[in-house]
Amino acid sequence: MGPLKNRLMVVSDIHFLARELYAESPLFLRALQASDGKVTHLSDQLMEALVKEVRTVSPDALIVTGDLSLNGEKQSHTAVAGYLARIRDAGTPVYVIPGNHDILSTSARRFIGENVQSAENLSPEGFRVCYQRFLGACTGPGFSYVVPLAGNIWVVMLDTCVYRDGGRIHAEFTPAHERWLLHVLSQAKQAGIQVITASHHALIPHTRFAQENFAIRGRERMLTLLAENDVRLHLSGHLHAQHISREKGVTDAATTGFCITPHGYALVSWMHDGTMRYEMKRIRDAYLPEKVQRYSRDWFLQVNESRNYQALAGLPLSEVQKRDMAAFSARFSLAFFTGAYHTQDRSWEKEDAYALWKAHPAGIFGAYFSCVTEETHGENMHATVLSKA
Repeated sequence: MGPLKNRLMVVSDIHFLARELYAESPLFLRALQASDGKVTHLSDQLMEALVKEVRTVSPDALIVTGDLSLNGEKQSHTAVAGYLARIRDAGTPVYVIPGNHDILSTSARRFIGENVQSAENLSPEGFRVCYQRFLGACTGPGFSYVVPLAGNIWVVMLDTCVYRDGGRIHAEFTPAHERWLLHVLSQAKQAGIQVITASHHALIPHTRFAQENFAIRGRERMLTLLAENDVRLHLSGHLHAQHISREKGVTDAATTGFCITPHGYALVSWMHDGTMRYEMKRIRDAYLPEKVQRYSRDWFLQVNESRNYQALAGLPLSEVQKRDMAAFSARFSLAFFTGAYHTQDRSWEKEDAYALWKAHPAGIFGAYFSCVTEETHGENMHATVLSKA
């Protein structure tokens, strides 16, 4: 049978930057070209498209699993809150949790011409004020709360981010989180409520490379608690890659970064047979300026090819080999980050650059390439999840 009325829309890692913080700055554009493929300079166009997409999809709710801003700038947060207000005012409830880039970030910057200055960031209280219309009753640690949906479904929004140490990127599942979550799960069980959880960082590591700073510290306790209480789906972000991992009967679905091609989001649907369906979608081309999707894809490829080529400097390889490896790395990264990479697809291994990267795992790409190619997961854009063991 078809899906129930309940559909949850999930967006992660918007990384919005207010235009007044970088307008007409060549330094900013060069910095972006040396980054990871985000099209931060298209932030407003992407958010306008998101407003239209939500109106068309008409989900029961939209949740944003953190990193709403590029680096915690107050002006960026204010702008994002304005877009989310338009979505809410059009009839879709919106709920957010912060990511590691959102609160007390020491990297908030303003670009003026060829100069860069510190920009005002947000404290936890500032975040609360800015997003007060998009936060539930935060009865748990930090900005942790429960979102009740129709059909006896709760989405538990878990704020596990660490805001000390200048905005370090790790997350922790503390004893306070454990006590609160156990209380929530006990209430849900007594009331016959189906629970899914959401956080910025992953509950289950999505690659060996993405273990230290991409998964929640103390995750083992949290995973056991969810498995013992029949919680089968956890929603995350942070990785910027569309990726699905499973452990102990729990599925962790990391939704792709909205800030990179193809500007995707996820829909979670509840089915009549008691299962949940997680599906990765992409913003409709019609809601973006002409050729933006193509531009964003090309930008991602160019940025990654350039960065990975530079990592090969000094290796005992010919220029032709380095160029071939760089081009390969960009295409492979595109497949991995968009969820299109499959370990069952052996065609990558037929390319000369595959063996060269295995022999010379240089830079960030070399590190995660070695990990990703040893995985055994399957589909990363869709998942059917049992609601009960």
